[in-house]
Amino acid sequence: KIASEIAGGSDVLDVACATGGLSFILAEKCETVVGFDISPKNIETAKRKNRYKNIVFFVKDAAKLDLYEGEKFDYAIVSYVLHEMNPETRIRVIEGTKKVAKTIILADYDAPYDKLFSKGFVHLVEFLAGKEHFRNFLHFNDTNGLRKIALNHNLEIEKEIKFGQHLILVASENGTV
Repeated sequence: KIASEIAGGSDVLDVACATGGLSFILAEKCETVVGFDISPKNIETAKRKNRYKNIVFFVKDAAKLDLYEGEKFDYAIVSYVLHEMNPETRIRVIEGTKKVAKTIILADYDAPYDKLFSKGFVHLVEFLAGKEHFRNFLHFNDTNGLRKIALNHNLEIEKEIKFGQHLILVASENGTV
């Protein structure tokens, strides 16, 4: 679903790309894809799997995007990572992303949850990820997740895609998409 929101020929920053799954999909239609993750093991796996010349992967902390200032991407994607970050790190990630991309695509759980079974299952999975992770996840859910993050960071939501308990927001600062 995220890839369908990206225009062909774009330059994309895949924030916290894990092992590169989304980056590989985007490489088929984008001019350049830059993927980074804080985990050296994830980046090692992404580099090993990479068959595209238009993707670059490297180890980097998403909270330090200010090091990219001066570079501009058509899109920055932050998918399924904000819920595990503490509130201060979320702020740094979003503010850094705004400095380097025209359009920001946020994807994560839709919060707060409205289905009891999904809520119980998701809570169990996130609990098993560790105490700090779970505490950050609960804060994300209790503070209305992506919509509240967008509002708090002066992002205008241009498009909202909800599927099951998941949400994708396509946004820009002051609606400049």
